Amino acid sequence: MCCDMINIVVETQAYSLNGVKLLLGDIFNLFKLQEKNIPEILMIPNKYEDRTVVSGEAMSILSGSYYNYLKPDFAIRRSEDFNIASKISKPLAFFCRYNSLAFEDIVEILRYFVQKACRRK
Repeated sequence: MCCDMINIVVETQAYSLNGVKLLLGDIFNLFKLQEKNIPEILMIPNKYEDRTVVSGEAMSILSGSYYNYLKPDFAIRRSEDFNIASKISKPLAFFCRYNSLAFEDIVEILRYFVQKACRRK
C-alpha cells in the first residue's frame, strides 16, 4: 500500500498469463477496497526465447492486452547464467561474461528503474 510501483515478473508461458490476469484482478480489488490509488504497474516478461512459438505468443498477448504495463520492446531473455547465479548463490556480475544476455537484460531494467526514480524527484 506504500509503493510507487508494483513490478510483476511474468514468464512467457501460457499459465503465467492466466496468473497475471488473476493477480491484476486481486490488486485492483485490494486498492479499491482500501480506497487507495493504484500505483504504477510494470510487467517484466521473463524467460523469453525468441525461437519458441510459446514465448512469441505470450509476448504478443502481453503486448496486446497489457501494453500500458510494459517497458516497450523489452523482455528478460532465458539464460543459463540465471541458473548458475542461483546455484552458486552469487549475483550475475560476479561471474558472468561481459557479453552475457542475462547481465545485459538486468542492467537495462535497472537503468529503467533508475530513470523512472529520477523523474519522480
